[in-house]
Amino acid sequence: MGGDEGEFLVQKQSFFGWCWSWWCPMSATVLRAAEKKLLSYLKTPYRGWYVDIGSVVGTSDKIWTIALNVESQKMPLVLLHGLGAGVGLWCLNLDAFASQRPVYAIDVLGFGRSSRPDFSHDAKEVERQLVQSVEEWRREMKLPKMILLGHSMGGFLAGAYAISYPERVKHLILADPWGLPPKPPADETKRSKLPWWARALLFTLEPLNPLWAIRFAEPSPLASGNLGHYSDHRYPEFKCFTPIQGKL
Repeated sequence: MGGDEGEFLVQKQSFFGWCWSWWCPMSATVLRAAEKKLLSYLKTPYRGWYVDIGSVVGTSDKIWTIALNVESQKMPLVLLHGLGAGVGLWCLNLDAFASQRPVYAIDVLGFGRSSRPDFSHDAKEVERQLVQSVEEWRREMKLPKMILLGHSMGGFLAGAYAISYPERVKHLILADPWGLPPKPPADETKRSKLPWWARALLFTLEPLNPLWAIRFAEPSPLASGNLGHYSDHRYPEFKCFTPIQGKL
């Protein structure tokens, strides 16, 4: 149940980006269809559209947004997904969340159906850009304050946003966030006892993004099939987030 008011963004791309799109011309369409299928199981009506946040990173950045129960006058809940995810991440949670208050889920800039601008190569600058993209989105949505829930990388972003704009965050909810807690010193001690070849391997692999293999394989049916099999066995006890005692 819901509406999708946005066409998939088509933007200027680098030569490498053009080659990737040429190799996989239907990936954008597949993403849109996959999201629509996931959200079709919602019992709560939703609306999806693009929010124009201006030139935060690119010349005209847009954030894909879905909203539920916007008629409620309660404090809105804003959801920030983790690395490699999108609004579909919350498909098992949205009905429960929306039963309590307005809910907004966005595709973080650079992910999902949102704009894919060329970010800075400096980590601190990228953090600033992402925080600013959330703030510009909030301004466009005219939300004076919000409950901010972030998962994984979204938790890191939510925390960084709350530090920069504490007056805009009523409550901060961090679900398995990046950066917290700090790595225990014992880990470093254990690493120092590893054989030299194991330490060298860890040093080599540490900078790699954990999703590089998935990105390279996409949209291979083999990759998607194996991942589905893996997730079913790796997380058999998976349960969705639900309000505790009827409250968030």
